[in-house]
Amino acid sequence: MPVVRRSLLRRGENMRTTRRSVVLLLVLAAVLAPLASGRLPSASANDATVARGVAAIEARHVELGGAGGVLGPAIRPTQCGLRDLGCRRVFAHGLIYWTVPTQARAIAGDIGGAWLARGGPDGPLRYPVSDVLCGLVGGGCLQTFQGGRMYWSPSSGAAFTRGPVQAAWESTGTQDGPLSYPVADVSCGLSSDGCAQPFQRGWMFWSPATGGRVIAGDVGGAWLARGGPTGQLGYPIGGMLCGLVAGGCLQDFQGGRMYWSPTSGAAFTNGLVQSAWEATGTQDGPLG
Repeated sequence: MPVVRRSLLRRGENMRTTRRSVVLLLVLAAVLAPLASGRLPSASANDATVARGVAAIEARHVELGGAGGVLGPAIRPTQCGLRDLGCRRVFAHGLIYWTVPTQARAIAGDIGGAWLARGGPDGPLRYPVSDVLCGLVGGGCLQTFQGGRMYWSPSSGAAFTRGPVQAAWESTGTQDGPLSYPVADVSCGLSSDGCAQPFQRGWMFWSPATGGRVIAGDVGGAWLARGGPTGQLGYPIGGMLCGLVAGGCLQDFQGGRMYWSPTSGAAFTNGLVQSAWEATGTQDGPLG
């Protein structure tokens, strides 16, 4: 092969190698430039939304004290393109999540860990709509999300409530009421489209036909032992009434009435027998 031809071939190979190097450098620059600015590239989020998210998260971090504040320094770049075009950034002691409707909200501590364990923004609670609020009774905290509210206390741990059960519990006074804090997440899909949630001092049961009702104490325990809403009594239709003769209590259910006293224990009555006993004066009559 002539020397000139070999020289031209080598020059062509060198030019192709140079072009490949330039392309590689451009690709690396496109990937690393967003990282340097604290943003990961996202094909699903438009640039304007990403810019808003990055700025909002940075501003919220500054409001919380920046690197010397409650969240500490950032340890990862902002990542956008999450559900609903959301963004997040990880800090030493928590995270900040942002979407257009929810704005920038901090996630940290036991509530943050419990929310992330339930899927974070892809879980049932979706994005936070408030920061965590502490100083509740018993050293508790809460945080509100799009899909409900997460509570935590040292004695109860973390659990979320939502929907009609949340509304019914709030009507009793939330953690300051007779049930105190939830100890497990609300559960739906029960018989007759019902829902239930356990609390420190009892249960809240709800169904479309009966609404939300508190179940607690010996009456509640006896009802649960008899099958709860799938048993003969069905769902509660009233609250527990105590202060009866000899310290007794009662509660009405779809299928009858449960009674309890310290001397008799718990038992239910229904149907014709219930009607006949009530005709004698119930617990105040000759049968006790």
